[in-house]
Amino acid sequence: MIINQTIKNGFTVVNKTGAYFSLISAGGVVNVSLSEKGRTVLDTKMWVGMSIDKAIPFDEITIKGDDGAVEFWAGDVSMSQARFSMSGASAIRSSVKFIFDNELIVGADLVRTAIRVRSDKEVFIGGAGLKNGWRVAPNETVEIPLSGVLYAKKQTVYLDYSAPEVSDLDEVFTGQAAGLIGRSYESEDGLLRLAETGSEPNKLYRSQDGGASWNIIDTNIKRYFYDARLQKHFVYKIAGTGVPRIITLKTSSDGFVWRTIFRGALVPDANIASDQPPAIVGKTFQALAKGELSGVFTIAIDIETGESLAKVINLDNANHKAGFWLDDRLMKGVFSDVNNDLYKTDDGGNTWRLVRESIPNSLTLYTLKVASNGKNLLMTGHYPLLSHDGGDTWVQAG
Repeated sequence: MIINQTIKNGFTVVNKTGAYFSLISAGGVVNVSLSEKGRTVLDTKMWVGMSIDKAIPFDEITIKGDDGAVEFWAGDVSMSQARFSMSGASAIRSSVKFIFDNELIVGADLVRTAIRVRSDKEVFIGGAGLKNGWRVAPNETVEIPLSGVLYAKKQTVYLDYSAPEVSDLDEVFTGQAAGLIGRSYESEDGLLRLAETGSEPNKLYRSQDGGASWNIIDTNIKRYFYDARLQKHFVYKIAGTGVPRIITLKTSSDGFVWRTIFRGALVPDANIASDQPPAIVGKTFQALAKGELSGVFTIAIDIETGESLAKVINLDNANHKAGFWLDDRLMKGVFSDVNNDLYKTDDGGNTWRLVRESIPNSLTLYTLKVASNGKNLLMTGHYPLLSHDGGDTWVQAG
């Protein structure tokens, strides 16, 4: 008979008598141990499709491997013999499945000898516990000799819309899920927490006991945020009272060890920071700042190399009020003017075109999230604005 189990904490144990064993599906290579009356009769590594080729009586099955679903055959006859002796329809059956993330295509069927898969989009197929899988290219047909379950997974577009920001420690974790992009962070186990105070000069706090106690780990920061896409923490600082003011960008993977990506002055008269929160688009950190002579400009820092520049953009003879670049070359961007009209440029700001009039509420407090396909955009604020074509058109979500 076909048995479905879930490996938890690295193993699963099933009391089942039989003499034949076949591994139908699993998340990877597993270790199978068969025992009879407390004595181990077989202990071996197996992967999907492997079977015992001779009868080995057992009454207990132990499977060790990565946590997840596992499906196997255990019985007094082999899986191939059972399939041959069973009566059932031999006709070709077909169905259409819509794959949104990780979907079951077909369940186990001992009568079935093979599965033929064709998809109009790239998908990855595999057994229960599918993580990576076997790639099926668009419009390619593949045939798999499988009687067990089969799943298909489509790589989803990443688009992160974080929760509202916090103003103080007392409200940091009220109603918020772990791992949000914003001014606070909570680990999956709830023990490690980082939070920025909401009043300047801002301080960064860290707790290692789920919020029972806090320690200050940085001061005079402009903004702390956690990027769930990159799974990294970032601290952005603007220091000094004169001109130029010193800009610092630091990052950490664990919240304990920090690496300075950039420290220096990008524009001689940069002495005022914009209220618009910074964002990471692609691999470029972006923040707005103001200079006495240069006006509003974008601070852009490559988070991998530390390469940096400051780019002043004039929008219809007036400095842009808020916005972001959509690419690492800073050629395509969407910015608002003083009237809160939204414009787009494809040539680094030499020419502009109006893409949306009269954005409700100031764009000053908006942030931008760009999906991995570079087309789906989310500009967050009081009312999110969505674009599916790289910023050419926008719709407002209520």
